[in-house]
Formats: sequence, structure tokens, C-alpha cells
Amino acid sequence: EEGKVVVKFPAGSEINHPEQEPALCEYLNQAGIPACRFLKNLEGSYVSHDGNGRIFLVQEFIDGHVPGLNEAANWLMDASADMLGRIHAALRDYRGLPVGIGEDFFRFMTPQRALESYDRSLHAAQRRGDTDVAREIEFRMTLARHEPVWSPDFSHLTCRSTHGDYFVSQLICGEDSIRAVIDWTTACVHPVVWELLHSFAPEIAHRDHITVRVKKVLVRSLSKARSCSVPQEVLTTNPADVLEDPEITMVAEFMGGEQPATDYLLSALEHGKTVVTANKVAVALNWHRLQEAAQRNNAGLYYEASVCGAIPIISTLMTPLQANRIDTLMGIINGTTNYILSRMYDCGEDYAAVLADAQRLGLAEPDPANDVEGMDAAYKLSIMASLAFHARVPYGKVYREGITRVTATDIACGKEMGYVLKLLAIAKRDGDTIEVRVHPTFLKADHPLAQVNGSFNAVYLHGHACKEMMLQGRGAGDMPTASAVVGDILHAATVDVHVHPTFANRADADESLTFTDDWKSCFFIRLSAQDTPGVLSDIAGCFARENVSIATMLQKGAVENGRVPLIFITHMASEKAMRTALGRLNPDTARLESVIRVEG
Repeated sequence: EEGKVVVKFPAGSEINHPEQEPALCEYLNQAGIPACRFLKNLEGSYVSHDGNGRIFLVQEFIDGHVPGLNEAANWLMDASADMLGRIHAALRDYRGLPVGIGEDFFRFMTPQRALESYDRSLHAAQRRGDTDVAREIEFRMTLARHEPVWSPDFSHLTCRSTHGDYFVSQLICGEDSIRAVIDWTTACVHPVVWELLHSFAPEIAHRDHITVRVKKVLVRSLSKARSCSVPQEVLTTNPADVLEDPEITMVAEFMGGEQPATDYLLSALEHGKTVVTANKVAVALNWHRLQEAAQRNNAGLYYEASVCGAIPIISTLMTPLQANRIDTLMGIINGTTNYILSRMYDCGEDYAAVLADAQRLGLAEPDPANDVEGMDAAYKLSIMASLAFHARVPYGKVYREGITRVTATDIACGKEMGYVLKLLAIAKRDGDTIEVRVHPTFLKADHPLAQVNGSFNAVYLHGHACKEMMLQGRGAGDMPTASAVVGDILHAATVDVHVHPTFANRADADESLTFTDDWKSCFFIRLSAQDTPGVLSDIAGCFARENVSIATMLQKGAVENGRVPLIFITHMASEKAMRTALGRLNPDTARLESVIRVEG
């Protein structure tokens, strides 16, 4: 509405809690900034979020009686870079954290240019069925319809934009209205677990006849403002208050990373406390130590939330599928990379542009290496493959390639040939031989996994009794992860005996197993070849000498600088044979541009 201020912030941010409103307003007012009140609460508001559940758009504010709204609007309209510095200083003092206001976070463009850009993204999101991202784009389109009337001077600002704190991401002023959007991002999940435990308490008591009481919460800072209403007396910065308290029977961990989380988990188990964790790194790297401590102390170890968020893949592998010999498991188990590749497929955009947009939307971290280089998926695959094959599959045995070298050309060529590109986690077992790998993979467009788009996850598997099956859902985000965590807490609280995997869970793989790096698959090969007689024959000869057979060939595009793009899809071939064949190519006549494996 005209004259309203729109504040955008993520789920779990301190700013949305009523108790924090007066404090923030006071800081702003003390800095000489006319501050209107923030939204009292989310009740009755229009709320949407992105595919990871991280961004909330709140468009309904305290109706009427908003102190100083007109003054704030007029003041902002007359503002300059000095005003931005004052906001920066005030928010920095309020949070005790650095705040970045950078030119790259401001968008001053004509409505026509903005709408054209957003319209393409909106149609792509709608085709994917990603309604949450579509809502985000529609919100931005609403903002873009207001022509900017001024653009501040950033030349003297020394601060730069940061991720994880307050920063102004967009400021658009119309002649009769002011709209400001403020982002604040946090990767913390425990406030949502806290809220879910408390809001769902009546149903828990009715259905399971138990009450979960949170006695202590270990935090880094007691003074930090928090979005969830945790009583001050529950908070502690001393690990011993949690780990050594005999009244505490269960510990839930959301720290992430290998250390100090692993040491805390081991200490909890040594004190006989059941552990619930969402930490894939700690489990994948130290599973053997955690399970040994749990069994020795008759404690439980639960980690459903460590893989694929709300998708119950861990419990499915451990219980319903125990009567199966699973020979194949393939999964889209990283939402960030699936979002990027889906956008590239739908819109024909380059990797760098889509990654930058994903970071702006909060779908990718400022340092995205853990996701885009495949490490996140490799940790998860180590856990899933171990359960699927009833044998420890160490993280170090997982072959890994990321998506950073994938090009829009590769995806477009694959699309024309009926393929969809995904970052797949693949595990296969044939007798005592196991292959585990994470890499970009082309799938036939009619494969079930090829239909999984946006930030969704899915796991496709085959067992000798169950045959093919696929589990799909939201694999990340605050609420999906909280769903799995609270589910583990309730399960652990109601079982008489804690169940653990029965395979030999140790640091190294069983000596009876062989981990191969010479798996078989089809291959997508893109070459830049000289447009001269005999080149095709030379290429085919290189392949034939290694028993690599060509299934499909496509000449894509016109001759440029005497060279032409050639695309091949091979029949099934071994990894080493394919590499040897490609090594035989003469780069002067046939230069290798890309090689991507093909499954399904």
C-alpha cells in the first residue's frame, strides 16, 4: 500500500520477535533516525518463503497509528549516503555485528528492465512448480513497478556487503510512497526446533503421552537477541551444564561441522545421554566413534536430519527396507545445486549468473564450495550407502566432482538430445564391489529423478524385493530439518531399546570389500573439431581402440574459425577406457570441451 514500509527478513531472525521491536527502534531513534514500529508478530500476516524455508515476506503491518511514518518517508526521500552510514552504525551497535551496505545490493533500474528480467525467472519457477520462489519473484516485480527518483552516492562508504547480518538489499522510492527492504540471514535451525517443540506440545502429549522439557540450551553468547522465546535461565555458555547434568537424558545438536560438535556428542554419549543430531559431517567422519560410545553406554544415536531434511531416508533404510539387498541408490541430495541446474536448464543462463542470483535469494552461501563442489552430497552419500549396503562406506571412498565447470552449452545440447543434467549421488553394489560417486550426470528426461526441480531432494533406489522406489521432498531449510529433528526426539523418547546399524562400523572399510574407480556408464562428449575430411574417422578410431561405441552423434552449430561443435553419446563403457580414448584425441583436430556421465 502507498506509504507503507516492507521489511523482508528470514525465518528465525531476531527482528520478528515482539520483545525486540522496542530495542531496535530505540537504537534507531538514538541515532537520529525516525523509526516506525515493526510488525508485532506473524499472526494474520501474508507469509511466504523460498525453497529452503529461509526467507519470509511480511506485507501486513500494524494497521493505523504508526508513529513517525510520514516523517520517516519524507526523511528517506531526502536522504544521502550519510543516512546509509547512520543506519549502518545504528544496526551495527544494535546487533554487535558488522553490517554491510554496498552498491551491489542496490537495484536502481527502470520498471521495464526489471520486469522483463523477473518475468523470465517467474515463468521458469512456475514451470518447475516452485511456488515459493515464484512468490519471491512476484514480490520483487511489485517493487520494480515503482520508478526510482534518486540514487544515493556510495563513493565514500568503506564498508562492504556481508552475509549473515543486516544489510539493505533494495531501496526503491516513488513520488508518493517509500518502500525499503531489509534482509537479515541466519543459518541457525534451533529456534525453529524450539518453536516446533512448544507449538506442537499439545499434540505430542495427546498422541505420545510424553512431555519434552528443554532444561538447558548451550549458546555462544547470552546477550545475543533471539527470535525464539527461550527463557534466559535456560541459556548457558558452559558445555558442562548440558553434558554433565544427570537430569538431562537427551542432547540435540545443531552446530554443524566436525569440531567441536563431535567432542560434545561423544561427551554426551559417555554420560549416557541419547544424542539427536542434524550434523552430516560429524556422522560421516566419526560415525564409528559415536556409535561405539552410544552402544557402550546404552544410549541412542539418531541422525535422520543429517541427510535430506524431512525425507525419512535414514529410517526407511534401517527398518522397512531391511528385507532387501539394495544394489543401486541414486539421489539429488543437495538443494542448492539442484536449484542452480534447474534454472540453467529452464532459462539457458550461465552458471555464474544463476549462482549469484541464488546467493541473493539466500539459496546459496557466500562461499558455496561445500555445495557446488559436491562435498555436502558426498558426506550424505557416505551415510546412505553405508546403511543401504550394510557396510561402512567411508567419506574418503566417495569420488567427487562439482558443477562449477558445467556450461549452459552442455545443458542446452543435452536438452536437445532429451537429457536433463543433475548433480547425482550414486552408489552401486555388485557382490563385494562398491562404487560411490558424486558428479554432474545426464538423465533421460523421463527418468523420475529428472522431474525433481528447484531446491527439492529425492532418493531413487532399487532392491531385489522392493524393486524401484523413490522418496522425494524438501531436503533442507529450517522447518523440514526441524521436522526430522523433533521426529527423532519423540522416537528416542518412546522406544525401550535403541537400535543401531549391525554392520562393522569402523573408521575404514571392511577388507572384504573392493571400492572401484572403474565404473561403467554412458558418456556425453562435446568436442570442438576441425571441419576437414577424416576427422570423424580419427575420433571414431580413438574410441574403437578402447571398445567405446558411439550411440548418438550431433553436429551443433555452424563452422567457426574452421571448427565445428560435435556431441557424442556413447554406449556403456568403463571409466578408464573412456579416459584413455579421450587421451588419444589430437587436440589440434579434436579438442575436448566437456565430458559428462550419463545414467538411467
